Amino acid sequence: MVKMIDYKTDFNGTDIPWVESPFFYDLLETKPLSEEEYNLAKHYHEEGYVILDLNLSEKFIKETILEVDNKVRSNSFKSQESGYHYSKHPRLFEAWKWSNHVLELTKNKKVLDTLKFLYKRNPLPFQTINIVGAAQQPFIVTQFIFHLSHKGGWVYLGLH
Repeated sequence: MVKMIDYKTDFNGTDIPWVESPFFYDLLETKPLSEEEYNLAKHYHEEGYVILDLNLSEKFIKETILEVDNKVRSNSFKSQESGYHYSKHPRLFEAWKWSNHVLELTKNKKVLDTLKFLYKRNPLPFQTINIVGAAQQPFIVTQFIFHLSHKGGWVYLGLH
């Protein structure tokens, strides 16, 4: 006899992440969560993003910005193909290969723990795209890419 999956209590019952499940609110009530986890999951489900304070030092932020700015000025970086430019600002691909600061951000424990909590999978950082100015990328492109791959997510790190 085949056992029926209880989609309202089984976090792995569907092929989509629990935070995108049509049974999300039922699932949210079945697992004991801290108030922070509860609010984070609910906000992500309803709004499609979360804001995390990574407690980065001013020194780290300034060094990261300087490192990326220097690379842009040197004009020796991997960027998107010309057909994918949405503004005058370049996007730097794979900055983790030449920037220890960017590499450190991709492995940030709080980011990885949050992704693991939301997706119930071990995240695997595999690419970085550093946007150095207003991107003006069409919204639908990001949504389309994100929803095609339930194994990954975009992490936007705003360094102010």
